[in-house]
Amino acid sequence: MRLSYLQFVADPPDCPDWSENMGRDPQNMPWPNMGCATQRNLAAMVANPEDLLHPRGETPRPGERRDTVWGKYIAGEPTISKRAPSEHANASEVSPIGAAQ
Repeated sequence: MRLSYLQFVADPPDCPDWSENMGRDPQNMPWPNMGCATQRNLAAMVANPEDLLHPRGETPRPGERRDTVWGKYIAGEPTISKRAPSEHANASEVSPIGAAQ
């Protein structure tokens, strides 16, 4: 019995020689390794290479919060959630987020 599974791997390209002087190209053509470093960095940073092939599936959204906000919107009430200013990372006297008005 042979067990196999599909595994995606982001295989970075080998970047060729960078010693060519592109400032002296009279035809103004792109160099052979144009974008190679960007592709190599992307391959090194991607957590799940399958994300480069297609987007991940979405989970169904919860409707409870949407119903609450929509009810407030229809009633003409503010829909912003109330929080203490200390719960915000950038709260200050200039912009008191969630403060009572």
